Amino acid sequence: MSDAVTIDIHGHVIPMRLMGHAGPFGPEVYRAENGDETLRIGNYTIVAEGLVTGRISDPKKSLARMDEAGIDIFGVSIAPMMMLYWLERELGVKWAAEVNDALAEFCEANPDRLFFIPTLPLQDIEASIHEMDRARSIGGRGIYIGSEAVGRELADQYFWPVYEHAEKTNTPILIHPYPVGQDGDPGTVGKEDAKLDWSRGAMMTWMVGYLHQETLAISSMLLGGVFDAFPNLKVSITHGGGSIPYQFGRLEQALSRMGEGQTVTRQKAQKPLRTYLKNLYFDSVVHDPKARQYLVDFAGADNVLIGSNFGGWDGVNGVAYVRELGLDEESERKILSTNAAQLFGLEERVKKLEARR
Repeated sequence: MSDAVTIDIHGHVIPMRLMGHAGPFGPEVYRAENGDETLRIGNYTIVAEGLVTGRISDPKKSLARMDEAGIDIFGVSIAPMMMLYWLERELGVKWAAEVNDALAEFCEANPDRLFFIPTLPLQDIEASIHEMDRARSIGGRGIYIGSEAVGRELADQYFWPVYEHAEKTNTPILIHPYPVGQDGDPGTVGKEDAKLDWSRGAMMTWMVGYLHQETLAISSMLLGGVFDAFPNLKVSITHGGGSIPYQFGRLEQALSRMGEGQTVTRQKAQKPLRTYLKNLYFDSVVHDPKARQYLVDFAGADNVLIGSNFGGWDGVNGVAYVRELGLDEESERKILSTNAAQLFGLEERVKKLEARR
């Protein structure tokens, strides 16, 4: 068994200093009539017990939970429902900067063990590129974007200046879905469209919808020529990549049929799809161990990272999820530590923590 320094790249925090900074979208925390501690973001509400008391907002409590889970280094990102790409442009730009400042402050509690993955105001591409650079200057590593944004799929050339800058600056992208229907009128809390009910009370958008969105996002980028245009772009996808590892052959079949009237796309991948797997990294939040093992077999040990959805509703022990596969020591070390250290530029932190052991 490897004694590697462990790096978890998939977990969320909600700094309380952000409350009330998104105009009509809040966010705000209140007690519902049934007594539940509730977080409202626009028209979207979730039970958030422990938020005010610091379960996912206090870095000291996060560090204590990291110790319990055997996580040495943790990459924090904002909760996905707080991406807020539908804010008016000026407010959206300000919001993204405030989020990243709050995440940087969160990581100050232990800079050797915490780093943050910045969000972007994708409603303004020029401002997004500026925020990439600014966030990097205050400690940000990589960028964190939704599985779609501003009504566009990720292959849309609207996003290509962001990809170009990410490739140029060797900045990895972490893709994470956000809840279906969240961009509604903030005055409609409790009056949701019936067709979206499945995405709320039943939590289906988190349990199933996120996997669907991840599959669409990566399929769009693969088939849409993103990795032809940006061959050195690095993309990490949460929750094991949705259905990508398990239905990759279907995507290959789709590519073979393009040009026969079977598929409509603005851009076509120019190489066999497996050529682009080197660009993709998958986290280990796959709950069935046989499926998790297949993920490693499919992507290779060089392209899998620890993920736990730390702080999320289905958070797991990501370290245990890797160790229980019984991989050889080299493969286990890559997934526990080496891959994330190289992807997010954390080698010096790893050396420092190793020296303390």
